[in-house]
Order: sequence, then C-alpha cells, then structure tokens
Amino acid sequence: MSVLELDVLSEESAAAAVEEVVQQAGGLDVVVHNAAHLLVGVTEAFSPEEVVRAFDVNAVGALRVNRAVLPVMRRQESGLLLWIGSGTTRAVPPFLAPYTAAKAAFDAFAESTAWEVTAYGIETTILMPGVFTHGTAHFANAAFPADTERTAAYGKIAPFLASMGADTERMMVGGVSADPQIVADEVVRVVGLAAGSRPRRTVADGSDYGAEIINGAAEELRLRLARRMGVTPLLDRI
Repeated sequence: MSVLELDVLSEESAAAAVEEVVQQAGGLDVVVHNAAHLLVGVTEAFSPEEVVRAFDVNAVGALRVNRAVLPVMRRQESGLLLWIGSGTTRAVPPFLAPYTAAKAAFDAFAESTAWEVTAYGIETTILMPGVFTHGTAHFANAAFPADTERTAAYGKIAPFLASMGADTERMMVGGVSADPQIVADEVVRVVGLAAGSRPRRTVADGSDYGAEIINGAAEELRLRLARRMGVTPLLDRI
C-alpha cells in the first residue's frame, strides 16, 4: 500500500497524486469519491461563504479529482467511479441544509458524468450510506453556522436542534448504532464484481433510512429519459 496526499480543493494536488499513482501502478482501476464535511445548524444562520465552502469540498472536489483521473481511464477504456453519496439526498432531514444540498450536487455530478463516460468503458456506482452516529468523526467534527444571532432567533425550534443527536439515534434499528464497517464492506463487494455487472446505486444502511424507496423509481425514470431523448447509446459501452 502506498499513501499519497491529495487535497480535493486543489486541482494541482489531484493531478500530482494521480500522476504518481499511474507511475507506480501503471493505471487506475477504481476511484472512490469520499471527501465530505458535515455542517449542522439552522439554514439561515449559515453565511453564503460557509455554504460555498461546503459545496467546494463536498461536490466540486470530486470534479477536480475526475479531471485528473478520467483522462487516464478514457485511455484505458476501463475503470470504476465509486461515489459515496448519502441517503439524506432522498429524504432531507432538518438542520443539515449545506451538507445535504452539497451531497445532492455531488449526486448530480455522478449521474451527469456517468452519461459521458460509459461509452469509454468507465462504470459508475453511487453508494448511499444511511446514518452513522458513531465510529466516524463525521458528527464530532461537524461545523456550525457562524451567525449565532440568527440561530438564537429560532427559539421556537431550539429544542429540536438541541435534541438532533438523540432524535437521530432513534432511527437505529433495534436501538443499536450502525457500524460504518458496512460501508467499507459494500465498497469491497462492488469493486470485486465483474466489470459490467456493477449496480448504478447501492445502499449500506443500518438505520433503515430508506433510500431504496426512491432509488428504484429514479432508475426507471433515468432509463425512460434516455429512451424519450433517443440517447440510449449513452447507456452502454461504444
């Protein structure tokens, strides 16, 4: 195993890391888009600058990495883009607006890119985890809105903001916190599948968040759109 530094906020950093990987390994098989930072608070209390920063890390960062990796994968005519999305893009909870909005943009980047790269033998899988309150630094390192006065103005809903952690814990099946290892296990499973057989979407969810309820319908709609637009060749390798 070789560990390299890659800053998703720097196109130069992404390019340098990918160049080093290609020199060491001779190519790229899989890219996992996993960079994300959680923000918690009343939506109005976040400054525009805080929200732009969230989008830069949680969505645009994946574009920077793709600009480095896709030329390699296109030359190979093979590869897998594995995007670690979020069930919160299907059912948006309270107090997570910058995070969920950025993850929704991330999801749209994944779907849009998939239309363009499938012809080159590059597969796309969007893995949608449920809620994990323990086992990661996601909640522990969450950012909060800088405008505390705006937060204070929402006194009527302050108890719900204060109890968000406990309210989220109630989602855990059988009262047991989900182990984030199930996400890693699903990554390994998807990577191990034969090329051409990987799912567009998959879920790793110990909280019964329920993204599957929408995923099936969304996939039907995607295929319907392709047929109506006459772009079904974009669904297959050319």
